[in-house]
Amino acid sequence: MGGRSALDCIVLESLWGFMNGKSIPKGREIDVYRKILKGPRFGWTNEQCDEFRKFVRNGLMHDAETRNGWRVEKSIPRNSIVDQSKHGDYRINRTRFHQALKAAVADWIEELRRGQDIALRENMRHRMNQIISIHFATR
Repeated sequence: MGGRSALDCIVLESLWGFMNGKSIPKGREIDVYRKILKGPRFGWTNEQCDEFRKFVRNGLMHDAETRNGWRVEKSIPRNSIVDQSKHGDYRINRTRFHQALKAAVADWIEELRRGQDIALRENMRHRMNQIISIHFATR
């Protein structure tokens, strides 16, 4: 359960870094999740984005479990990525979440290929250079 969801969080954060040309600024993690999850592939609210980061992403990365009534299911809810029960608990359909994230990455790649947004290409290049310099600067 947690492995795929944790990896999806890493992909989401990496996508944001490539889109913006930098690593996530300290204290601005909320912006990362809002940028992607409020987009057309997910359509989430600010509250859903913020709670997902806090209770799913942080829970999985730090404790290997979700928190505060958030659950990740394989195929529930059936017709959406996320839903909230009448008791306030959230369920995430991990399959639909992953599909939406793959589509968001594909949208970004398509935009890069179109070549009309020079800043988008420069941001990707800049972030990749940052990563390379960190890992190969001492060799």
